[in-house]
Amino acid sequence: MQEIFAVRPFLYGANSVSSLADLFLPTIRLQAPQFLGNGNFQFNVTGDVSGKTNIVQNSADLKTWTNVATNNPGSNSYLFTTPTSLPKGFFRVRQQF
Repeated sequence: MQEIFAVRPFLYGANSVSSLADLFLPTIRLQAPQFLGNGNFQFNVTGDVSGKTNIVQNSADLKTWTNVATNNPGSNSYLFTTPTSLPKGFFRVRQQF
């Protein structure tokens, strides 16, 4: 149908979501990062969709990612604090559909 109406770009993920509205979600952002006095690191996650599963991941090299936490928030923002045992590195949040 997208080819008939010349809609670009194609919605390639349309077959993997339960609702087409999931393709037009706000961007998930990691905001207000800070180191805490006890050695932990924390940041705010905003822009997620409540009721969807979020996976916080950590990486030392931006190639290999490890799941750190999985949650299902009740609102579109939450505070994430790393455990002190977690190695230093980069973070991202993936939303699972």
